[in-house]
Amino acid sequence: MSEPSTPANTQDVVYDDYRLTLLACDGAAVSMVILGAVLYDADDSGAAGTLSFLGGAATYVLGGPIVHFAHEQPGRGFGSLALRLGLPTVGVLIGFGLAGNCESECYGRAIVGGVAMFGGVIAASIIDDGFLGKVPKAPAKQATSGASTFRARFAPIIDPKRHALGLSLLGAF
Repeated sequence: MSEPSTPANTQDVVYDDYRLTLLACDGAAVSMVILGAVLYDADDSGAAGTLSFLGGAATYVLGGPIVHFAHEQPGRGFGSLALRLGLPTVGVLIGFGLAGNCESECYGRAIVGGVAMFGGVIAASIIDDGFLGKVPKAPAKQATSGASTFRARFAPIIDPKRHALGLSLLGAF
C-alpha cells in the first residue's frame, strides 16, 4: 500500500505575531497611571502626577492602534481604537445611568459605573492584545523597478519638563 501524498503547493500559514508588543504597550500605560497616582500624592502641585496619568491614558488609547499601524494593519488599528474608546465609554454610560436620578446612596452606583469602566478597559486590552495582534502574513510582493512606495510610522512623544505630549509622523519614500 502506498502512503497518501500531500500536494507540493501546500504551505503552512505564517503569522505576524506582535501580541507581546501590544502587551508591553499596555503595561507601560498601566505603569504610568500608577506612577501618576503615587506622584500626585507626593507633589504639592500634583503636576507631575497629572502629567504621568494623562501620558498613561494616552498610551492606553493610542498605543495599541499605533502598534497595529506600524505592522501595516490599519483595519485592526481602527478596531483597536474603537475597542479602547468604546468599551470604557459603555461602562461610564452604565455609571451615569445608575446614578442619574439618585437621591441617596449615589456612591454605590458610581462605584458600579467605575468598575464597569475599568472592566471595559481590561476587556478592550484582552481582546486587542490577545486576538488582534496575530495576523496571517501576506505573501511577499514582487518588487517592480521604478515604483516607489510610501511607508508611514507614528511615534508618541512625551516631554515631562515642558508638560507636553505629542505624536510624531515618520515616513520613508
